[in-house]
Amino acid sequence: MALTGHIADEHQSLDWLLAVEGGEATRFEEFLATVSVLVQGSTTYEWVLRQEHLLQQPDKWPVLYGDRPMYVFTHRELAVPAGADVRFVRGPVADALPSMRVAAGDRVLWVVGGGELAGQFVDVDALDEVVLTVAPVALPAGAPVLPRRLDASRLQLANVQRQGQFVELTYQLRPAAAQSPGLSDAGAPERGVAPVGEARSQRDTAANRPSLRQVPQAVRVPTRPAHPIAGQRRLREQPVPGRMVVDGSDFT
Repeated sequence: MALTGHIADEHQSLDWLLAVEGGEATRFEEFLATVSVLVQGSTTYEWVLRQEHLLQQPDKWPVLYGDRPMYVFTHRELAVPAGADVRFVRGPVADALPSMRVAAGDRVLWVVGGGELAGQFVDVDALDEVVLTVAPVALPAGAPVLPRRLDASRLQLANVQRQGQFVELTYQLRPAAAQSPGLSDAGAPERGVAPVGEARSQRDTAANRPSLRQVPQAVRVPTRPAHPIAGQRRLREQPVPGRMVVDGSDFT
């Protein structure tokens, strides 16, 4: 993410991010090893197809994602690389969560992007962690990393780490219902809706909540990342059972 909170510029370009050196490929590989399901919005999905030429070179898909299923939220008919397990979703995030949780099992469900899709997870109180890798770039306009309001009562700084030119910030996101009495987003009454994203406090103990994870282009793949995201999530030594990782990195 840029210093100004954008994950793409006003032209939906990530050239500014690709120009920044730094990051650790091994950390991304460790994170990806904890992931069993990926989720993307249609804009992010189409960008990745173009950027990596996956329709022309479908053999690159398993190199980038293995045999993991990819859920894509869209209302359109989109192309699928040969052999890729791509599952299109045409409804609200809340409706799709049960099937995605089943597919994820006790491992990570990673929402790759973009920011608006990550925001939809926030809307249903299904976001658990936000890990941002801030790049040394300022943009005058563009797509926000998370186009929702989250007050300080919801976010707890858990870790700060330097990675070359990037700074990684890890925040734990409290469920809306778990805020201090009288505190809520935008001053509205606290929502009484139980978190949909496997909230450990309000669902069964084996359930999970998602986290917003953003990975810099340099960390995606050892040689060339699949699709840059303006930040990087914290890679856990041991994945939380059933945890969802939401990456609001690309453009929507």
